[in-house]
Amino acid sequence: MQGTRWQVVQIEQPVDGPPTEAKIAWQVAYTGWIATRGYRITAQTDTTLTYTRTYVPAWAIVLAVVVFPIGLIALLVRREAVLAVAFSGDTNRSTASLVGTAQRPFAKALDLLDSRPLSVPPGVLAT
Repeated sequence: MQGTRWQVVQIEQPVDGPPTEAKIAWQVAYTGWIATRGYRITAQTDTTLTYTRTYVPAWAIVLAVVVFPIGLIALLVRREAVLAVAFSGDTNRSTASLVGTAQRPFAKALDLLDSRPLSVPPGVLAT
């Protein structure tokens, strides 16, 4: 189990348009913001996005300092935090369902998406 600095995130956000267009709109609107927290897209399909962040756990940093220099080996430990977004719905309205783990402040910010619908301006997704 991850430490208390991390928490499970589970939200659903309404998005205008069919799932494939909703995914593109969501990706354009939020990928840059999510990237500022160290996440990167590691997988995607027409209706899903997966973001992953690799980090060194806090206990490994403490161990490296306390048991220096042998403790530096602990800095080789890595963990992954994953955010998965799936899009479902019909031709007019979709839902973005986000599930994963994030650091507590970022998880609270992600929770705000629950009450904020994402609208796609006409013509933005035109090919």
